[in-house]
Amino acid sequence: MDHIHLNPVRAGLVRVQRGESVRDYAWSSVAKGYAVAPGRRPIWLAVEQGLGMAQCADTAAGRRRFVEHLDSRAREEGIRAGVIEPGEDRRYSHLRHGWYWGSQAFAERMLQLAGKGIATRKNRTYRSAALFRAHDEKEARRLLDGGLAAAGLSAGELDSLPGSNVRKVALASLILERTVARQSWIADKLAMCSAANVSQQVRRYRARRSSRRPAALKEYLQSVKIC
Repeated sequence: MDHIHLNPVRAGLVRVQRGESVRDYAWSSVAKGYAVAPGRRPIWLAVEQGLGMAQCADTAAGRRRFVEHLDSRAREEGIRAGVIEPGEDRRYSHLRHGWYWGSQAFAERMLQLAGKGIATRKNRTYRSAALFRAHDEKEARRLLDGGLAAAGLSAGELDSLPGSNVRKVALASLILERTVARQSWIADKLAMCSAANVSQQVRRYRARRSSRRPAALKEYLQSVKIC
């Protein structure tokens, strides 16, 4: 909760070293809720529960103590105010898709459970994490091998086909939908010249959802719920 309330400090919008307070940032839940009396705050803002978590009463004194606590953290921690550092064995985190801290065994167990049917379209910033990149590359290879077999293509035939070949593009689209494999990796595996070409061809393909795909490939794409 402190991490959220101290966002303006980390963004440089509140400078406590110059005498400013977190309550001075008008567009925050502190200024609009935690620092004011119940009758002046939005009814949907759970201030009482939040103050309770901070062991502060919903009184003038309790609200003042809550703001002073935030200002104290801001003065002591500066631009990293509210940031919680994990232990030495930190796992990869990304707030858009959730995060976790835990042991390597915990990480492996979570990936194993995720691989049993949870198919989410991941944000591309996941690429910077070696653990997730390795996991997704394995999935990308599985989709690629299955797609090539369904399309009646061998790895040796790919070089002789243009980068705009509908079978190649359909597989590239599938891999991009289901994994965060790099477009450069896809371009290399499908002989599609470059990452830019992969992006362009997939964009065109999705716009028209070509009907020129072989029946076996179409069935394969449908079997993994990407039509």
